[in-house]
Amino acid sequence: MNIIKRKSDNVVIFKGDDLVLDKNGCRGKGWEFNKIPANELVLEKVDELPIGFVPGLCTYSEGVWGKTAEANEIAIQDLDTHAKRALIVVDELSDALVTTVIGRRDTEYLMAEKQAQAYIDANYKGVTFPYVDSWAQAKGADQKWAADNIIETASNWRAVQSDMRAKRLKAKEDIRNATSTDSVDQIVNQWRKYVDIITKQLGA
Repeated sequence: MNIIKRKSDNVVIFKGDDLVLDKNGCRGKGWEFNKIPANELVLEKVDELPIGFVPGLCTYSEGVWGKTAEANEIAIQDLDTHAKRALIVVDELSDALVTTVIGRRDTEYLMAEKQAQAYIDANYKGVTFPYVDSWAQAKGADQKWAADNIIETASNWRAVQSDMRAKRLKAKEDIRNATSTDSVDQIVNQWRKYVDIITKQLGA
């Protein structure tokens, strides 16, 4: 692969196997370019182009590829936009799991947990625990089983919530500190896999 770059700043402006540079300027198959004097350009052969090569945004000097200031600025802007979207996605995936498990019944579940704990604290005695009783009737079980099951389920979910919060905050901070869009995508994909695992564990 051949490239043509400016001598002054090593910015690569053309690439191709058919590039020609002489006193008349530079050209390739079906095109010519003479806006820059030929003596200000250099034709070089390279083994390969860098990933994401864009003419005018990459530099090449003594076998080393680099980026122009404009390219770095564009990369920063792209990363910022990418990261902001990724932060939203992480929260959306978390919210989707909570919605699947809890839905709009969060108040109901909290009341069931409260009554179940009160029933347990009362040594499984009393008749003023309708949320416990309704779960017992639904399962064809006694109120003691229902209360214990409600608390066990709530405790498991609390543990999941705590773990999710810690990992979600860490993932979002990693996204904010990421140095490339590829790194951001990797973090989001890892979070997606984690949520999938939790979803399966909960049978949601």
